[in-house]
Amino acid sequence: MSRAYWVKLSSSVSETVNAHDKAIHKIDLDTVVPEGEMNEILKGALEEGGWEKSDGKDNTYEKDVEGVRLSWDLDEMTVEAQVEGSETVSRDIAVEGRGYDRGTARREAERMLQQEEDSARDAIQAETDRLQRELSKQLDENEQKRVREINGVLQRTYAEGLKRKAGRMGNVTSINESTNPDGEYQLTITIAE
Repeated sequence: MSRAYWVKLSSSVSETVNAHDKAIHKIDLDTVVPEGEMNEILKGALEEGGWEKSDGKDNTYEKDVEGVRLSWDLDEMTVEAQVEGSETVSRDIAVEGRGYDRGTARREAERMLQQEEDSARDAIQAETDRLQRELSKQLDENEQKRVREINGVLQRTYAEGLKRKAGRMGNVTSINESTNPDGEYQLTITIAE
């Protein structure tokens, strides 16, 4: 009389997946006043806009804009926008091998377990790809807000630079600043001769 054997094996595949994406904006800062003074004005405009000096990098300011981390490097004159994410993905696996002897049943269970583990790793890779797509989409959708933030800092910088230059050219009698509903900024400086 022959007996059938069943061998049950289980495993768990777990992995922390990380993804990130970034975009770099090159900043061209025209000098309205001497370069050193222009850089000081820029630093002031960054601080006024809620940017904070980076802990680990000299001459770098950082700010979060809706989940996107912006880093303004004053030495390189670049703004790097970066998003990062991580998730832990787990798959539990249980298989059962059968055979007319213990060795056959175990080999069958091991073969099936290996196939299921490979399949779980493919699923984890698919989750990594999904996370990467989500982060890239988040970065793309954030671009207008990022550009608006960068332009706001530059606008404050140029406005202050122009006010200082006007003061050196003569007696400033009036300064009028306005922003129309379309967001267009206008600065009018009147100098008496």
